[in-house]
Amino acid sequence: MPAANSGTADQENRWWTRLEKSVGLLVSMATLAVAAFAWMSIKQVNSEQNITREGQITDRYNAAVENLGNSSQDVRLGGIYALQRIMEDSPRDQPTVIDVLSAYVRAHTSKAPSVTADASLDRPDGPANDVAAALSVLRDRESRNDGSGHVDLSGRDLRGADLHGADLHRADFHDTDLRGVDLHGADLHGANLWSANLSGSKLDGHLRGVDLHDAILNMADLSNTDLVGLNLHGAKLGSANLSDSFLLRTDLSGAMLRGANLNNVNMTNANLVSADLLGTVLAGVDLTGADLTHADLRSATLNATDGQDDTTVSIQQLLSAHLDKDTGLPAKLANDTRVRKAIESPSGG
Repeated sequence: MPAANSGTADQENRWWTRLEKSVGLLVSMATLAVAAFAWMSIKQVNSEQNITREGQITDRYNAAVENLGNSSQDVRLGGIYALQRIMEDSPRDQPTVIDVLSAYVRAHTSKAPSVTADASLDRPDGPANDVAAALSVLRDRESRNDGSGHVDLSGRDLRGADLHGADLHRADFHDTDLRGVDLHGADLHGANLWSANLSGSKLDGHLRGVDLHDAILNMADLSNTDLVGLNLHGAKLGSANLSDSFLLRTDLSGAMLRGANLNNVNMTNANLVSADLLGTVLAGVDLTGADLTHADLRSATLNATDGQDDTTVSIQQLLSAHLDKDTGLPAKLANDTRVRKAIESPSGG
């Protein structure tokens, strides 16, 4: 009998154990079901909130754009700052806002005037308040959210605008009038400044990859600036300040550099084919490897002056350029028979 009672007790224990496990499993499954339901509920709520948020942003965007077309400048200003807030709240909408504000600036500024290379630096007081506000928003945006968007202010008159320290990488300024505009510290990496008028402007920021083809830079301040490898083909740099700048491998073919300040400039391997250097002081400039074919060096100064060393240049480079009797040359080059013959030649090289 004791053995039978022991067997019955073991069965009961096993039964209770199985029951406990079953109850535990049911509890676990119920807990998982509750958790899953809660997760799905939270996901649904979040989805609904996102839909609501997107709808609110869309409504805000439509209202802001509508305000941009209002006849009142104050209302337009409100629309501009509303778009700025949308950029901050919804980074993915920033490319669209950039396009809208760029179009706004283009629509509310005059076409860049047709000017000659030596046109006056006189400029208006600056753009209207609403345009200045739009430029300010574009200038101070968080550029990492640009996506495919880029600032496009091409062909407009922006004289007097404040663009110092602006983030303008990949911006399009071709044919834009930027005379006297302060671009100090601006990031113009990869920007298009083709044929832009930058006379009297200050550029010293990030200029790698900038296209300055045919740009007008007379009297511009480019001192101590990295211009390595830039496209300055046909640019007008009359009386520009290029002192202490780096022009290694820079394309200056056909560029006009009369009267430019080239103090302590490195032009190693630069392309100066047909460049206009008439009467320009090149003392101390490093022209090692530069292509001077048909460059105009008449009346230019290449010999030491005002504490500067002789220009670093070879006989072969000089023979490919245009020289005259007023070209100032280091003594060892001036006395070379081939150089003297080139100076006496009617073709000038």
